[in-house]
Amino acid sequence: MSNYIFINAFAGKAKSNGNPFNKVSIFGNSMNGQRVFDCFTENGARLPNQDQLKFGDVVVPEYKDSPYPGGRPSLCGLKVVEHSPFNLADMTLRK
Repeated sequence: MSNYIFINAFAGKAKSNGNPFNKVSIFGNSMNGQRVFDCFTENGARLPNQDQLKFGDVVVPEYKDSPYPGGRPSLCGLKVVEHSPFNLADMTLRK
């Protein structure tokens, strides 16, 4: 299982139908190099530790299989492996 870098999370409601969503962006390696992954939770649910996650946290994503055949899995958790070395309040690297 690979480690990823947490970027941000955004929860809201879709303009078209008003359904809730929760998009979590993480950075990591793919088969074609490094990229940002936008992951969605099932029914717009917030992650249990979403309010504690900080930009730069090293995380391992946890997924839940789709109830639909061939559907994409939903993000159900981010386990923090290492806390962010960045202090965004003053934009410096912690030592």
